[in-house]
Amino acid sequence: MQDTFEEVFHNLGGEPVGIKLEMEQIYGVLVPGRIIQEVSITRMGNNPSTSVTNKFNQMHDIYF
Repeated sequence: MQDTFEEVFHNLGGEPVGIKLEMEQIYGVLVPGRIIQEVSITRMGNNPSTSVTNKFNQMHDIYF
C-alpha cells in the first residue's frame, strides 16, 4: 500500500514525506486495540428500537 501511494504521489508531481516503515515494522500481532477493534458491535440505523447508533455513529439514547 505504501508503495502504491508513493507512486501516486510521484505521478501527481508530489513528494511523499514522513517515515516509510519496512515490512518487519508493520507486520505481526500488536497489542489488542492497537490496529483494529477486536470486539464490540453496535447496530446502526434510523430506528432507536432496533439500533444503537444512527448512520453518523451518534447514540439514539443514553441512559445513566
